[in-house]
Amino acid sequence: MIISSLCSAWGRIPLGEKQQAIEYYQQALPLLRTVGDRGGEATTLNNLANLERKQGNLQASLKHIETAIQIIEQLRDTYTNQDLKTQYFATVQNMYRG
Repeated sequence: MIISSLCSAWGRIPLGEKQQAIEYYQQALPLLRTVGDRGGEATTLNNLANLERKQGNLQASLKHIETAIQIIEQLRDTYTNQDLKTQYFATVQNMYRG
């Protein structure tokens, strides 16, 4: 179900169906939270933020990206080794760029 929603969302973007993609991402979020996929939740929120920004919904975009960054910071704090923290940050740094 999660993969289906995310694939459906991703497939709508090239077709110009951004609002439909937003709806699929929003459907995926509670499922990601239920299964505890915090990384997937952050990625989905980042994708939502980008789509909302493109739609001109700047407040919604800001809310999504702030939540995504909060999750990323929480995940990054779980690493005790500084090298691992740096490596993890390298994989998610694009979310900080917007």
